[in-house]
Amino acid sequence: MESIYILLTKSDTYFSRFIHYVTEDEFTHSSIALDRNLKQVYSFGRRHPRLMWPAGLVREDVRSGLFKQSENNNCCLFELVVEDDVYANIADDIENMMKESRKYHYNLMGAFYCKMNIPHAKDNKYFCSEFVSDILYRNDALPLPKPASLMRPVDFCDVKELNVLYSGELKYCFR
Repeated sequence: MESIYILLTKSDTYFSRFIHYVTEDEFTHSSIALDRNLKQVYSFGRRHPRLMWPAGLVREDVRSGLFKQSENNNCCLFELVVEDDVYANIADDIENMMKESRKYHYNLMGAFYCKMNIPHAKDNKYFCSEFVSDILYRNDALPLPKPASLMRPVDFCDVKELNVLYSGELKYCFR
């Protein structure tokens, strides 16, 4: 058995504040990690920390950049225990996507439609929680309570298969 990790955060960026204002959700960003130390973390977000666009598939560093600026903000880290083959499939899936990361873009319209509860999946476009949900679903790691294009970061808090490992300030989350 292996573990996959889901990290929920809220940064101090204007976009995160806007999402929080519109949704009133505690967390506005989700990432998927392949290790407990959070060294292999992936999501859809800014390609360059200081620029909102371009955005797309990125490998995130929770110890620097936007995460470092928001290290006093709350986060929640979940663990999902999966079979070895499911873990391997997820790792391969992410690796293959990363090899072609430039073809993946941020699904801004999907994020807005998500708030209105209207599914809006697009080829090669994701917002953060849509990406995490889709990776888990298409690799048979987790049944979703709703379509991936309707999953918001806070929706992971209600998924019974996920175990909370940590809830608190981001700077204390990783070992």
